[in-house]
Amino acid sequence: MKIFKYEVDHEKIPIPYKSRILKAGLDIHGKLCIWILVDETSEYNALLTVVVVGTGHPVPDGYTYVDTYNEGPFVWHIFVLETAL
Repeated sequence: MKIFKYEVDHEKIPIPYKSRILKAGLDIHGKLCIWILVDETSEYNALLTVVVVGTGHPVPDGYTYVDTYNEGPFVWHIFVLETAL
């Protein structure tokens, strides 16, 4: 098992199925990232769909909360949906 950092520069991220999300937030360069514990020997057979929602805005049905982070005066909440490929 290893921890990998995935930049959230697009909405969908391929990952091994049943990976464990550890943390989400801004890295030292100010980019939104998700740190995930994965079995690097596993096949990348799942798709992680990421949605960032502002406070007071609706959350899509079926998504799971991951983390919250601040960016200036704004507070953002990260939700994901994992689907098998």
